[in-house]
Amino acid sequence: MDGRIVLLDSAVMPCAEQRSISVEEGSADRNATLALAEFCLGVGDGQHLLGELSREWSSIGLRHAPQYARLVTLSTYHAQIGTQEVDLPIASMSKDLALALLITVDMGMAFMEQAGRELAELLRPFDVDVVATVATMGIPVAVEVTRALGLEQYVVLHKTQKIHLADAIAEPVRSITTAGEQKLLYDRARIDAVAGKRIAIVDDVVSTGASTGAALRLFKGIGADVVVIGTLVTEASIWRTSLGEDAVKVRALGSIPVFRPDGAGGLVEDWEG
Repeated sequence: MDGRIVLLDSAVMPCAEQRSISVEEGSADRNATLALAEFCLGVGDGQHLLGELSREWSSIGLRHAPQYARLVTLSTYHAQIGTQEVDLPIASMSKDLALALLITVDMGMAFMEQAGRELAELLRPFDVDVVATVATMGIPVAVEVTRALGLEQYVVLHKTQKIHLADAIAEPVRSITTAGEQKLLYDRARIDAVAGKRIAIVDDVVSTGASTGAALRLFKGIGADVVVIGTLVTEASIWRTSLGEDAVKVRALGSIPVFRPDGAGGLVEDWEG
């Protein structure tokens, strides 16, 4: 496989639109819609069917607009995440933005176990009582960090309504990049699990800081003490401004940029965002 990529046209969009669903996005700060689309990605001289391939759609107000139809891999970005090295697919989110996608549910057990152990070691000095995350992509991180810390419980904030969340505690996600209202939801029945406890919020990526900030406000409002924020990677640096004084709580195994067009058909790294 020589790495040449065949870009597909917007014919993938009808499938993506028909199959797309709103999900509890675990990337605390992308506030994305996860599209499940069946399409072919041509690599080198071959064509490989990537059925049910998950792709995060960025929190830029994207709602299946035709101009965002080309949600396909452009190339990969070589990232260092703790002691592990991975090649993350770069997906075009719009004509002005592309992201390297870290899809934790696709990374495999060995990768997540190792990453969880390494992130847990960064969090261990903070004497954490409970690990918390935002569904969905943060859940594998929370499971492995909880296991590595020798803890029993972790808690999950949701972005979609569930039967058990009818009377949930809700916190708006304040994001200038997200179209429409979004909220984090927490089960009232689990307030005792965090109230008065030392909490570590963990996630796959801290990007804009919007969802992480909402999680901080929610837990503070129910009497929890968020002592540290752990993530596999930070993305660019907008999150520093968004989180303000809480930005010093962030501990990460790595960092990645966002990408902008270079005007000549390629992409350049943008570490500001």
